[in-house]
Amino acid sequence: MSGQRVGPAQQIRNFVASFRPEVTGQPVAPETLVDTARPKDWTVLAYLEGRDRLSNSVEVALNGMEEIGSTDSVNLVAQATLVPELGDRRFQRMGEVNTRRYYLTQDDHPGKVHSPVLQQFDRQERLTSQSLEDFLCWGIEKFPAKNFAVVIKKHGLGFAANGSSVPLSARELRQTLENVEKRSGVKPAVLCWDACNMQQWEVAYELKDRAAVMTGSPEAIPAVEFPYPTMLHNLVRYPRQQDARTLGQTVVQSYAAETPQTTQFAVDLQQVEKVGARVRDFVDLVFEARVPPERLYTNLLKSASFEPKESLSLAYNFRDFSGFLRLVSEDEKIVSGEVKKAARAVLEAMASAQVDRQVDPVKAHLKNLSAEVGPSAFLPWKQPSQALRESYSQLGWSKDTGWDRLLDYTLDGPGEVRSSPGQGNLGLYVYKKYVSPYLLTDCPYEVSCSEFARQSLQELGPWEGAKWAFMRVISCQDGAKGGSDEISPPCSHQHAPKVGLPELTVQAPVAWEKSDARKRVENVLFRSAAAAGKLVGGALAALAGGLTGAVLGGFWGARAGAGTLDRFNQGVAAKYGPSKAHSLQHLQSVLVAPGRKLNELSGPVVGSLAGGLAGIGLGLAGGAAFSYRFFGGFAGLAAQNLAKEALGELPVHYHTEQILRSRYQ
Repeated sequence: MSGQRVGPAQQIRNFVASFRPEVTGQPVAPETLVDTARPKDWTVLAYLEGRDRLSNSVEVALNGMEEIGSTDSVNLVAQATLVPELGDRRFQRMGEVNTRRYYLTQDDHPGKVHSPVLQQFDRQERLTSQSLEDFLCWGIEKFPAKNFAVVIKKHGLGFAANGSSVPLSARELRQTLENVEKRSGVKPAVLCWDACNMQQWEVAYELKDRAAVMTGSPEAIPAVEFPYPTMLHNLVRYPRQQDARTLGQTVVQSYAAETPQTTQFAVDLQQVEKVGARVRDFVDLVFEARVPPERLYTNLLKSASFEPKESLSLAYNFRDFSGFLRLVSEDEKIVSGEVKKAARAVLEAMASAQVDRQVDPVKAHLKNLSAEVGPSAFLPWKQPSQALRESYSQLGWSKDTGWDRLLDYTLDGPGEVRSSPGQGNLGLYVYKKYVSPYLLTDCPYEVSCSEFARQSLQELGPWEGAKWAFMRVISCQDGAKGGSDEISPPCSHQHAPKVGLPELTVQAPVAWEKSDARKRVENVLFRSAAAAGKLVGGALAALAGGLTGAVLGGFWGARAGAGTLDRFNQGVAAKYGPSKAHSLQHLQSVLVAPGRKLNELSGPVVGSLAGGLAGIGLGLAGGAAFSYRFFGGFAGLAAQNLAKEALGELPVHYHTEQILRSRYQ
């Protein structure tokens, strides 16, 4: 299949071939392929937009549909546009071609689309309201069926659009499908999103009258992972047994079988109006009970973002709506029982509206998603721009539920108070606040490496604490068993008993409007800060890492050359534990290899001297290279986020703020 990896030589051949004009035959008339007087059980209409790095995934989608092909009961029809970037041209059949409409037939050749071309456009059609409407009406007319499923492949951004790169807002989609129904008399049974961030309550509410079931993901998804073959195999095998709900389940279960690392939901759009009614009740009761806005904002920050790595993106504000409502319903500082009851009623309505769900437990853990997680909702960490607020207020979700009013109430804050570092903890503080929350990784140990380092430095002092921290960090790598890992032996002085993290109340930042020009300038500053931070921080890390590597490499190399390294490592194992000693030996293996060999050939004296010199050279080069690559990325991220904070563009990360205020002041 086009999405599979190919070797460098084949990539070069594909790149060259992509600039040759493709010879195509005459288009095939649809009426020669189907009997319009005898509607089939299903017609699947796939609109595949292959711009902005989606060309290869469109080719993969077409080949995936060809694995199954149309049958006597199911029509598979697609409109595809391929506009490859230079990087896409290394894949097969990535030449730039005008828009085509296909009738997908079964084909076992994964590298090329052999299906009949029904129409060849004289241009590369962009995805617009009109082009989508025309394709759907044409497909409904030419390939009649008892049920229709629509698949839309594009870049997604929830309810919003963003120029040509993210076409069609939720309101535009609603109007398009409404026009299709007026022209054709047909409403799709299932609407499937092969796009990022589209399974959102705002989108579902906008389209609640335009289809029966909607499937999609609330997060960013890999472009090539929509499970066309598996989903279509089940559809063509049991076409008469499939209705809108069962096909929605089929899509979700196909994702579970083929790409279990993704998050996918199917929603019964006929139940979404009830969700909106319960949300409206919740909003009204919040105002009636005068729930403190800072408690709503605190729970907003606690709820997980589906895109937590980039705070500047709109998608950062697409959050776990179920998690937010669960937090409100359990917040002891919200005294109104009616508000909590209303939050639980929304959760029940949302659960009833979900047809099926697929959630990767690993990703759910890393993102801290709630157990009831479902489609996202717009929960911004600061007041959006005036233009975005006006656009959002025009959504049916805002008009009918008052959710935009609740956001204004929640975000009208006097400004949050942030933590500041205590003495001796600056390096760890910077890592904890400006780097760790944006890595989307999880330490396998119960006490994370940064917390272990803080405790070590605090309890054992800078020299001994640094050694314990170093041993922990080198043991925390892929394959580490993790679990409990305490500092042993403990220090002799007394400590206050350990207490849990404090419950915080966070206020929304002061709202102020920025011009588009200022935003563009700030974005350049953020990118520059990241580049400068990576360069300067990486250089300093390379210097420190190279010197450290030279010292350790010389010491270990000399020990290996003298034949005493094993005795040294036995002492390490006795002090720090076998697992840390094993990790240290793995780190030593390259640095001490010359010393061990020289010991065998020349004896301990020459081996010690030559092994030490070799270890210095290897440690210097290896330590500098590793430190630049590893710590340079951290420094770039920290510099970028420091710049964001200075310009009011860095949100509070609630759990991190708990840790900083309790342990780093």
